[in-house]
Amino acid sequence: MIDLPADVVRKKILVPGGAFRKFHEFRAEGEKPRLFFVLNKCPEHDQVILLATASTQVKKLKTKWPLEVLVEINIYEYKELDYNSIINCEGARAYQKSDVERWISNKQIEPVRCLPSHILEKLKKGIAKCKVLAPMDKELVLGKEETMD
Repeated sequence: MIDLPADVVRKKILVPGGAFRKFHEFRAEGEKPRLFFVLNKCPEHDQVILLATASTQVKKLKTKWPLEVLVEINIYEYKELDYNSIINCEGARAYQKSDVERWISNKQIEPVRCLPSHILEKLKKGIAKCKVLAPMDKELVLGKEETMD
């Protein structure tokens, strides 16, 4: 991992589509490095950061969730991926910005290249179709106007 100053990491990550690797554990999968993506429209001003993560379990997620909330990404579209992956927009999680700031300060995350704009747009469309995601979390991504439709 490259040792970057915290303010540089913050500027790279706290932008729409900002991305980073972090060791994280989800349920029974165990702790492993995962790619996280910032979905907020204005993360530099928001106190809550909505993060999505990529999964390599493409077939499994396609059988469990509506296709309209899933965004597939292949390794040619986004070079930071090791495998073709999928993001379940319903699985996006809200974190306090202070948590993300702490991860940055403790050097628990490694910034990577931001998501390309066309993938971020697909994620916004997926978020708009979410039925489980809280309206206040959707608002972080879409703004007030678009969540009222």
